[in-house]
Parts: sequence; C-alpha cells; structure tokens
Amino acid sequence: MYAKIDETELRKLSQQRASGLQTQLYVALATHCHKGNTCFPSLERLRKILGDVYHINSIHRALKWLEEKKFITRKEATSKTRFSLMLRQIKTALTNRLKKSTTGYDKHQRKTNNNNYRYYKKKKPIKRITEKKKKDQIIDDWAKEMTSLKDYHKLFNDPDQQGFVHACKLPKPDPFPSQKPLFFSANDLYNRIKCATNQNPQKSWVWQFYESLS
Repeated sequence: MYAKIDETELRKLSQQRASGLQTQLYVALATHCHKGNTCFPSLERLRKILGDVYHINSIHRALKWLEEKKFITRKEATSKTRFSLMLRQIKTALTNRLKKSTTGYDKHQRKTNNNNYRYYKKKKPIKRITEKKKKDQIIDDWAKEMTSLKDYHKLFNDPDQQGFVHACKLPKPDPFPSQKPLFFSANDLYNRIKCATNQNPQKSWVWQFYESLS
C-alpha cells in the first residue's frame, strides 16, 4: 500500500505548518483514495497504519485541524464518503470544467472505424443499461457536481485561504443553479439518497439544497 500526494498538497501542508501527525494522517487518507477523492477508513484503521503510536484523541485533534484548514471534509462515520480530500476535489472539478468536447477528428475516426469490417467484428457487445441505472447515474453526477461546487465556493470565499487562491490563480466559481433540474424528480432523488447512504435523505445537504431551488 502506498500513497502519492502532489506538489500542491505538499506545499499547502508546509504553508499551514502541519505537524508530523497531521501530515502523516493526510497521507494515510490519500492511501485509501484509490480511484477518487473520497475514502472511509475507521479511526482504528488509521491508527494501525500509523503504527499504533498515537492515541485516538490525538488522531481526532489532527483530523479536526485538517478539516479546519480545508484539507478535508468529514461526514458521518457510516458514510462511504466519510473523508473527502478538498484540494483533489477542486482539481478534479477544474479539470472536468476545462475538458474539451469530442473533436471533429475523433468523430471522423469513429465513423471510419465503424465502416471497417475488421474493427466492427472486434467490437465488444454493447452492455444494455436500464432506465433506472441511467437515472441513478444522472442523479449521482448532479450530486457530485453540486457538492464539488459547494466545496469550491467555501474555499474561494474563505478569508484564511485567499493567499492560496491567489497563488494558484484559481478562477471564480460558477454560481449555483437557481432552478431544480428537469431530468429527475424529487422522489427519484429522495430514493437515490436513501438507497446510497442508508440515512434519512432530509438530513443530507444535497436534499436540502435541492429543496431550496425553485
């Protein structure tokens, strides 16, 4: 098991004068973020990774410091996204924002390949996706986008983070939408949150934000 943190994360930890435990704990959380920016290790698991040399109260204080300095956000202990690495979420959101749409060359290449018998013969069979799975994916993508936008606004407007914002030349965040999305209903969102988290959806920030829209 290994972890990799980039130069931006390391510089931010140094600028905030992170202690040894705080830095080690951040690296330990990054170890569990295999294919994303979230993870859900238990405190005992984190303590074990750090060699059982720190008291559980010290780990609590270090996590609180990381949260106060906007390195991480925390949710309830039973959530599969219990810990979120904010710097990585912002980087991912900016990368997705700057991604270009499919180019004309790609479209032409795809058309050429489809007309090629040998290519067509090798193509894998198309997986059939049910309408429910499609709608669930749409809801998940919308919830992730709104959560990332909320975290970005929080970082961008935090007076303590203005030095970091100017140093990284972060662009001004997009405004929050004012109307509810049309591609799913409130009932769809309610059931999806309940199914994904096993919690009361009304306590979820995503649900509360949705209800605030017109």
